[in-house]
Amino acid sequence: MKNTVLLLTACVNPGGMKFTVLQDKEARKKQYIKAVKFYLENTSYRIVFCENSGEDLTDLTDLAVNHGLEILSFQGNDYDKSLGKGFGEYGIVQYAFQNSKYIKEATTVVKVTGRLIVNNLVEVISLQNKLFLFPKRFVYVGDSGHNSYDSRCIVANKEFFSTFFLTSFNPINDSSGYYFEHYLFDIINQLSARYIVSDFVFPLAFSGMSGSTGVEYEYEEMNKGKKLALLRDFCQYKKRFYKKTNKFLFVWFSIFSSIIRVIKHTYSYKYYA
Repeated sequence: MKNTVLLLTACVNPGGMKFTVLQDKEARKKQYIKAVKFYLENTSYRIVFCENSGEDLTDLTDLAVNHGLEILSFQGNDYDKSLGKGFGEYGIVQYAFQNSKYIKEATTVVKVTGRLIVNNLVEVISLQNKLFLFPKRFVYVGDSGHNSYDSRCIVANKEFFSTFFLTSFNPINDSSGYYFEHYLFDIINQLSARYIVSDFVFPLAFSGMSGSTGVEYEYEEMNKGKKLALLRDFCQYKKRFYKKTNKFLFVWFSIFSSIIRVIKHTYSYKYYA
């Protein structure tokens, strides 16, 4: 998928960054390399790896020789650490959009926290696009509650990032309680009705470690019955959501919801028969 770019944001050496539990730069580098290898082997996306602490990336450079991998590195981690990692994350995305050859040619950008693996990324994005009939203007992102969206994975058309998300002023300040996730929420809520904004049809299957908390994400494969149930619930929710705002999508999700209900019933009958 040449027009889809996977942007992996990275900071090998956080340098005492506030609200960041995982500080060991060698451990972080190993996690980045593991994630990059996964995406090279399991996706057809062009990949941009953008790192902001200027650490040695020789191991990744060797990988890039024979793969569709673009590596960007810059010194962008010398700001006031009290602003937090979200401030730096914004800077990484901004640098990538200003300097990446792949992103310049892209129509869709998938921004993922670089040390994390999203095991079902391709499956979810493919299904998501089909459900919304391949929209031109869209943002797919998880809702984390409390006026915030999950920043670990954002899927959107390039215009969303370049026109709306990346402004001339970086307002993120962890110390004041305004995180990357809050900024993302505020920007998305300002989008016009022409944008499709949606959570993911299936929960994203993360594996890896949270840099903020040190929590290890564990990936569990879902069976077909669970996926059909989630797909049915998603379509039913979207049908109600679009009832008064978008007649076309209301009808589309109504029809699709009925089809999935029949398929699920047939699957359940065969499974338990």
